[in-house]
Amino acid sequence: MIKRILVTLDDSSYTDSAIQYAITIAKKHDATISGMTVLDILGIESSIGSVPVGSMYWAMKLENQRVYELRQKLLGIEANFIEQCSMNNVKYTLEEDKGIPSSWILKKAKFHDLVVMGLRTFYEYNEKNKEGKTVKEVLTHSEVPVLLVPTNYSEIKNVLIAYDGSMQATKAVHGFIHLARVSEFNIDIVNSSDDEKEAEFIRKNILEYFEAYKVKNVRFVHTDKNILDVLDNNEYEKNDLFVIGAHSKNAIKEFFTGSVTNYLINKNKKPVFIGL
Repeated sequence: MIKRILVTLDDSSYTDSAIQYAITIAKKHDATISGMTVLDILGIESSIGSVPVGSMYWAMKLENQRVYELRQKLLGIEANFIEQCSMNNVKYTLEEDKGIPSSWILKKAKFHDLVVMGLRTFYEYNEKNKEGKTVKEVLTHSEVPVLLVPTNYSEIKNVLIAYDGSMQATKAVHGFIHLARVSEFNIDIVNSSDDEKEAEFIRKNILEYFEAYKVKNVRFVHTDKNILDVLDNNEYEKNDLFVIGAHSKNAIKEFFTGSVTNYLINKNKKPVFIGL
C-alpha cells in the first residue's frame, strides 16, 4: 500500500515530470504527496568563498541577497506544486528545509512509502546549470523505493523487471507490487542466467506472488543473455518503466560504472523504479 509519496522539488523540468508521476500514483492509491524544497544555505555560503578581513558586512549582505533570491525562486516552484495537486484533487503537504539536499531527502524518506525525483537533480546552489550528486547520495542510503523520472511525463503501460533472484531484486519487486496491483501494466519479468533449474523455480514462485496480488498480464522471460544485451535489443524502447534492485550499498560505485543502474540512468529517457 502506498499512502505517502515524497516528491523533491528543484528548479528544473524534471520536477514538473516528477509531480505528474506522483499525482498519477497518488490518485490510484488515495495517497498524500509530500512536496519538499531545500534551501541550500551551505551552497550559498560556499559560493561567496573566504572573506577578507573587514569585509564581513558586505559578505553577509551578499549572502542575504542570494538567500532572498533563491527563496523567491523556491516560492514559485512551491506554488506550481500546489496548483498541480489542487487541480487534480490530490492531497498534499509542503515543506521547505535548509541544509544539504540529500540529507533532508533521506530524513524525510524514512516516513514515506515512495520517493519520486528526477533522473537528474539541480538542488545545489553552487552548481548552477549542472546536475548535482543528490541521486547518487539518495540511492546509496535510502531504505525506501525510489522512482527516478525523465523530463517528460508519459503513461506507463509496459514494464520490464530485471530479476536475478537476489534479495535486492526481490525488494524491488515487493515495492513495485503496490504500484502494479492497482494498475493495468503489461509486465515482463526478465531473468538473465544460465541456470535453467533455478529459473524454473523463480518463474513458478514469482508468478504465484503476482497472482496473489491479482496482478494480471505478467510474463516470465528466461534468457542466457546479459541483461544489458537484452535491453539493447529493442527492449529499452518497448518499455515505459524499468524495475531493478540495488545490489549492494557497499558497491554503489559499481552502479555508476557499467551496471544496469548506470545504463538506465545514463539513458535518461524512461522512468526507473529502484528497490532499496
